[in-house]
Amino acid sequence: MRKKFYPPTIIAILVMLAALAFLALAFLPYGPLKHLADSLMRDGNFKSLKESNAPVFRILLGAVGLILLGAAYAIGFGRLKQVRAWFRRFGADLTAFFNALKPAKVDGVSLAVLLLILVLAAVFRLAHVYDVMTHDESYTFVVFSSTSLFNILTNYQLPNNHILNSLLIYFSTHLFGIQPWAIRLPALVAGLLLIPACYAAARAVYDRTTGLASALLVAILPGAILYSTSGRGYSLVALCTLLTLWLAIYVRENKNLFAWSLIILFSALGFYSVPVMLIPFGLIFTWLFLEGLVAEPGPYGSKLGFFKYWLVAGIGTAALVLLLYTPVFIYTGADKVFANHWVTPEPWSGYLGTIPGQFLGVWHEWTGGLAPVWGMLIITGFVLGLIFQGRLTRVRFPLQAAAFLWITALLLVQRPEGVSKIWASLQAPLMIWAAAGITGLLKGLRLKFARNASVAAVVVGLAVLIVSIEAARVVPTIPGRWAAKGAAEKSVLFIKDQLSPKDLIIIDSPYDAAVWYYSILYGIPRDRYDNRRPFDRLLVIVSHSDGQTVQSVLKDRGPDLALVDVEAAHFLQNFQNLDTYVVPHH
Repeated sequence: MRKKFYPPTIIAILVMLAALAFLALAFLPYGPLKHLADSLMRDGNFKSLKESNAPVFRILLGAVGLILLGAAYAIGFGRLKQVRAWFRRFGADLTAFFNALKPAKVDGVSLAVLLLILVLAAVFRLAHVYDVMTHDESYTFVVFSSTSLFNILTNYQLPNNHILNSLLIYFSTHLFGIQPWAIRLPALVAGLLLIPACYAAARAVYDRTTGLASALLVAILPGAILYSTSGRGYSLVALCTLLTLWLAIYVRENKNLFAWSLIILFSALGFYSVPVMLIPFGLIFTWLFLEGLVAEPGPYGSKLGFFKYWLVAGIGTAALVLLLYTPVFIYTGADKVFANHWVTPEPWSGYLGTIPGQFLGVWHEWTGGLAPVWGMLIITGFVLGLIFQGRLTRVRFPLQAAAFLWITALLLVQRPEGVSKIWASLQAPLMIWAAAGITGLLKGLRLKFARNASVAAVVVGLAVLIVSIEAARVVPTIPGRWAAKGAAEKSVLFIKDQLSPKDLIIIDSPYDAAVWYYSILYGIPRDRYDNRRPFDRLLVIVSHSDGQTVQSVLKDRGPDLALVDVEAAHFLQNFQNLDTYVVPHH
């Protein structure tokens, strides 16, 4: 009797044929692949495919082929029931995850203190949202966020494009205008969300009091304020770090597919903000691995069962990151992501000797401006937290030790350039570890005359009171801070009143991006910086603090020197370190 072909079998065969077709395309040489792609276009030219990015297309075609091959297997061998079961489990785990977030009893006092800390953090950050625009955030807006979504998603000629942050700035400035606060809004929101995220992560590892203490430290830490009020992606990375850390604690005790999926998502979003997410991501996954080795497997049944989830989460994160960066790989090139000047390892010669100085610089950036007592508390708390780790938390393998191992490996292998911003994501974890040492030392002490109150809670309360007094002093100064203008902004406002129809403006780094931004803000057309245009005279901005001269600026950024009379340059105005000159056409 003839065997019948049922619809699932027919569908499986068709899907398998499609899979084989995609896999075959993935192995085509560039010439035939380009010819085929061109034939599918109306104009006969698939411009996106070039010999330099053909490997990216091959990987995509191969990935689609493998996915279709898996689908054909699932359909043809009756595995769809297992897929449906996986989705049902995912939905059940999603419900279980959100049910676990609901507290059995609301702690009104802790919630009120946390909200107060959040308000204090907002005060300290709002005071800086109109600070002078820096080069990097100005460049981000001018070159990326003020252009098109396509340019943001594909242009990675410089790693200044923190893609997720650039996208968020694009939307915030289209909604609210291009004032500095709107450009800094994504970083500011992420920096404020860091406060409750810090509380949640610290409470998961330690306890409620440690959560409040660490949230307070993050609220006042100058480094955290700095990155929360700069239109860059570092505060987004810091937020993704804490969310991933909190989820990592959760999945150690709960076998939950949805939570593991969130780890993949937040890790990938951190990488999409700034690739320096590698530092906290590696730290967290190093800790998960080592904790999985030394701790009981719990709901996973065996250590191997846990490591399967760990491995899939790591591979899933890598796959999602590569997918997000695919437009960059196609239009700019993978080398701009993986082999640009900023990520190329520094030479071994003398590198190890620079490490102490690098971290001292990081410490000064993070704590500069704090009273010395706060710095001593942070250092003391960190040491105590490491010493008494076993008494303070259920975590078997210390997070601090995992951080030390991962950072040491990273320094030896990657040898990153000595810039403090790459370590910004570790500010909040350090504050958690410091707070744990202080509160852990005090939490066993009780004040019998005050209804047996915890000394740790009282100390945290007093610290919140001290910070509240300082915040009350800052509030009246905010209008004056917002009204203050820096040298670049003043120079632009001055030049705006001096511009004639055929004037060009010439400026060199490091103030070029800030001047471009303020020019856009105050309505000066971008083409006034195009040195290819005809002109009657040049308005040249010179930074004397950087050793610049009219001639050096014109040589680097201006039109042909033969077209201008440099000797006739005439000084117009000075604002701090910026001098403006007028240079006539020959």
